[in-house]
Amino acid sequence: MKSVAAAFSVALAVLSGGAVAQTNSCMGNCLASEGDTPGYHACIRRLCNANHVQPSTHIPTWNGGAIQDGAILWAGIDTQNGQSGLYYFCQQGGISDLLIPGTPPGQQTFYLTVDGQTFEKTFRTISNGVTATVVPEEPLIRAMRGGKGVVIESQRGGMVMGLPLINAEEALEGALVGCGFMEPDERPLGAGERQD
Repeated sequence: MKSVAAAFSVALAVLSGGAVAQTNSCMGNCLASEGDTPGYHACIRRLCNANHVQPSTHIPTWNGGAIQDGAILWAGIDTQNGQSGLYYFCQQGGISDLLIPGTPPGQQTFYLTVDGQTFEKTFRTISNGVTATVVPEEPLIRAMRGGKGVVIESQRGGMVMGLPLINAEEALEGALVGCGFMEPDERPLGAGERQD
């Protein structure tokens, strides 16, 4: 367990210093509900401007990469303020976890809703966030690979975050292939085409 926590601490340090695609919760909620469609811009005008938030013209996308000399692969997206986000980390023959950085400590349940389908996950505390073990083939990961957006809600209340899943399929599959959880030619969701 300590090695996993140490790996995530390193990951957070690396990611916080890098240029990671970002969004704010207002834009994220619009992207999660509307995707990259004309409805997204209407949602921004309706919700974000109503809250006096200046929407960015930059639509965030998922990215991926490697840390610890390539031993750990990641895919994820950060919020606009860089204080939270959603990341997947894996290691060849080892970890396969989701991470929500910047989350208050304590074991807690989160509801991750991908395009209207809700998945419940229990997260545990690590330094600078919470993490949950996931099976690469589980329905949540498959939904994220083919979805338009994810909304994350804490069972405790108070934390709601919406993030787009633009390029999530490519970023997640890059990590899954690199960690040996998926064959390079295995593209069950349509060889890179988003399932609408």
